[in-house]
Amino acid sequence: TLAGGGTVPPVPGSLAIRTAIQTKHALPTLNWVPLKHNEVKGTVFCDVDDANVFNKVNFDDFEDKFKSNKNSIGKPKVSAIASPQQERKSLLDNNRFKNIAISRRQIKLGLAELVEAINQLDYRRLGAECVDSLKTFVPQDNEVAIYKKLDKKQIDKLPEEDQLIRKLCKVERLQAKLSFINFMSGCADTLAELVPQLNVLMAASTSLRSSRKVRKIFEIILAFGNYMNSAKRGGVYGFRVSSLSCVSDTKSTDKSLSLMGYVVETVEDKYPDLVDWSTDISYIDKAARVSLENVNGEINRLKSSMGRLAEESDKSKDNKILREFIKVNDAKVKMVVKDGKLAEEAYNECSMYFGENPKKVCPSNFFGYFTSFIADYTKAKEDNETRRANIVREANRAGLFSRIARPSKQELDRAVVDELKFKMYKEKSAEVPKDGSVDNILYDLKKEPYRRADAVRRSLRRHVDPQLQLPSSKLD
Repeated sequence: TLAGGGTVPPVPGSLAIRTAIQTKHALPTLNWVPLKHNEVKGTVFCDVDDANVFNKVNFDDFEDKFKSNKNSIGKPKVSAIASPQQERKSLLDNNRFKNIAISRRQIKLGLAELVEAINQLDYRRLGAECVDSLKTFVPQDNEVAIYKKLDKKQIDKLPEEDQLIRKLCKVERLQAKLSFINFMSGCADTLAELVPQLNVLMAASTSLRSSRKVRKIFEIILAFGNYMNSAKRGGVYGFRVSSLSCVSDTKSTDKSLSLMGYVVETVEDKYPDLVDWSTDISYIDKAARVSLENVNGEINRLKSSMGRLAEESDKSKDNKILREFIKVNDAKVKMVVKDGKLAEEAYNECSMYFGENPKKVCPSNFFGYFTSFIADYTKAKEDNETRRANIVREANRAGLFSRIARPSKQELDRAVVDELKFKMYKEKSAEVPKDGSVDNILYDLKKEPYRRADAVRRSLRRHVDPQLQLPSSKLD
C-alpha cells in the first residue's frame, strides 16, 4: 500500500489494485455509480492514476472540513442499505430491507410513538407521507412466524428495520387500521376533488337539456340533412350527437364553403336570436373532462370506508380521534353520495334526451361532441367573416361598394343585379339618342358588357353633340 493509501502499482497491462483507505474521521458517502472492472478498459480511467492526487493534496485538511462526526475514528463506514455485510444481520429479504430502510426515513416518529399512533388511528400525527410509507411495512406471514421465535437477546441484535417490523407484528388488525388511516388522511382531498366535478356535470346536463336555442340549432341541422339525403336515403327523424362533426366535413361544390358555414349564415340571416346559442349552455368543456366511472368509484369507496369506520368506532368508543373524524366528515360524505346520484340522473336524462344511451356513451364523449361542435361553429363563423371581408375588398376595388361594413349575401347579389340593370339604360343626364343610337348602345354593351356604375362609355361621349357639352372650366 502507498503512503496515504490508495493503490498498489499495477503489473504492466493490468489495472491497479484498489485498497481501502483508512481515514481519521467518518466522511460522507459520494453516491456515484462505479464502473465494473471489465467496463474500465479503453476508457479515460486507464490513463489516470489517483495516486498522484494523494501525493499532492492535503487530505488532513479535507477531512477536517468534511468529517461527519468529530469523535468518530477512521473505520470505513458501511451503509446498512448499500452493503450486504451489515453490522447487524437482518432477517428480512435484502430488497425488502432496503425498501423499508428508505421508507423509514420519511417517518419522524420513534417505534413506540409510531405503534401508538397506528393503534389510535391518529392520521394527523402520522402525516400523509408516513401513511404512504406504512403500506410497505405490513409484516408478511413468514416474517411474523420468524420473529415470534426470537428471544430478547436475539431481538436486541436485530437492526432497526427488523425492530420496526417486529413491533408491527404485535399490532392487532394492522392491515385494517392502516386502511382506516389511509382513508382518513385522504378523505378531505377526495371530497375536494369530487364536489366540483359533480357540480360541473349537473350544471352542464341541466343547461344543455333545457336550452331552447340548442334545440333550434338541431332542428336546422336536421332540416339541412333531410334536404340533402331524403331523395337518396329517405328522411330521418333524428341523428346521433356524434354526427355533429359531419356538418363541418360536408363541403360545397367549389370546396370554399362547408355546411357548417352555411348553417352559420342561415342562423345569422333567418334566426338572429340564435346567434349566441353557445352561451346558452354552461360548463360543457369542463364536463367533457369528467369521468363518471371514476367519480362513482370514488363515491362508493367513500361510502364503504365511512361505513366500516363507523363500525370501528362502535368497537373503540374511547377513541376520540375516530369519533371526531366521523362527526366532521360523515355528513359531507352523505352529501357527496346524494349529489352523485343527482348528477348521474341529470346526465342520464340529458343524454337520453339527445338520443344517446348513457350506459354506452360516457360524459367525456357526450359533452366532447358538443365542445367540438361549438369549436367548429366558431371557426366557421370566423371563416365566413374572412370571406365576406374579401368580397367587400374586391367589390371596393371594382367600385360596387363605397363604404359597406358587412354586406349580407342578399345585399351582394342585389348590388350586382343593380349594376347590370344600369348597363341597360343610359344615364339620365345624357341626351336622348338620335336615330340609330340604340344599335350603337347594344354594340357597346356587347363590346364592353360590364362597367362600374360611375363610369361613362367613351362611345356615348363620341355621339354627344359637341354643342351640348359644357366647357371644362364650368364643370369645375
